[in-house]
Amino acid sequence: MKKVIISLCLFVMANLLFAQTNNGYIVECNRPTMVDYQVYNPPLRINKVNSQSQIDYSTIEGLLQSYSSANNLTWAMSEYLEKPEKIVRDNEHFEAVKKSAVDDYIQFETAYIFNNESRKFAFVKYSMIFEKLPFAWTSLMILENQNNRWYISSLINQNQVLLLLGNANNQFLTDCFNGKSTDKDIENIIKKCTVNNQLSIRRLSLEIDKFDDRLKNKFFDERITNSNAEFRNAQINSSKKKYEFSVTQPFLINQFEIFEYGKSDKNLLKNVHTDSLYRNMPEYTLLDTLIATDLLSKAMIDNYCIIKYKQKDKIQTKIINEQNIQYNFLSGFVDMFTRYKTSFVMNLFANIKEEYAGSSGGVNVDELIFYVNNNKKSFEKYLEK
Repeated sequence: MKKVIISLCLFVMANLLFAQTNNGYIVECNRPTMVDYQVYNPPLRINKVNSQSQIDYSTIEGLLQSYSSANNLTWAMSEYLEKPEKIVRDNEHFEAVKKSAVDDYIQFETAYIFNNESRKFAFVKYSMIFEKLPFAWTSLMILENQNNRWYISSLINQNQVLLLLGNANNQFLTDCFNGKSTDKDIENIIKKCTVNNQLSIRRLSLEIDKFDDRLKNKFFDERITNSNAEFRNAQINSSKKKYEFSVTQPFLINQFEIFEYGKSDKNLLKNVHTDSLYRNMPEYTLLDTLIATDLLSKAMIDNYCIIKYKQKDKIQTKIINEQNIQYNFLSGFVDMFTRYKTSFVMNLFANIKEEYAGSSGGVNVDELIFYVNNNKKSFEKYLEK
């Protein structure tokens, strides 16, 4: 019986890394992203080589060839951008590589290439094909290009994207990414998943999770739904097709914290006492010698902060270090943070609903703002007075 195995090792690693680096709430935002989507149909067959000197690491094809050919730990470890303490491949694996058959090879299927914070990444779908194994070992690999060389790397909070690329078939993905299709089902899906004229990868990932058997059989990788699907169809001379498109893709915000001030932070005037307390803090810029200030709450988002305060019975919000703003969601968040009670906003982040859940159990802040704006009537009782 033939079957396909989708490896989730990279997804587990991403979650472990996530827990170590995030500060405060787990929050992601949707960023406009230009993607270079590369497809080999049929898959490209890449044969094993005996020496690392034969590898061209300037190409994804070369890195995949190295991955399937590495027959010792030193060779394998050189493929990683950040050297891990331990890798899955062990001495037993390396001995098996040395004894592998002529018809054991790796096949390159698709690559989803994009830039994030001046770093170039590729999510690569590939399969290991073994002469004596009656199914394909299919997986996804996160690569990063540095100094014109590809390495195995990691990028946290990308589980939804990886599962989408692993589960869906090439035609479905290509049509969705291009934003048009002759298939009515795909057209409806594109419509559901488009926000401000751009395809939302988050929404598309959640949409395929809801597929019934009919849609799964139609749009999933055939090897997942059909145990008799052909999988030994790679060709050495297969040609690559490239597609370029723009989507919104969820990325982790490194720091996202919300605080409420205490009673001692109310009725403040700029004087010797407050000077000693707030001189080197962003709150100091709000204090006045004649007008009392009540500090209400503060949101810390990466390199800047948003402070909500009251002066003359009027609630206001100020963004400190405004020149560092780089998020499209900011104006919507500031509006929500200003208009609604802080306890209500904090509760939204602490008790996550499906409508705005993020990729790794946290919050997608763009979807949260959309959710609040669509439920204004229900949330009127939480407005600041």
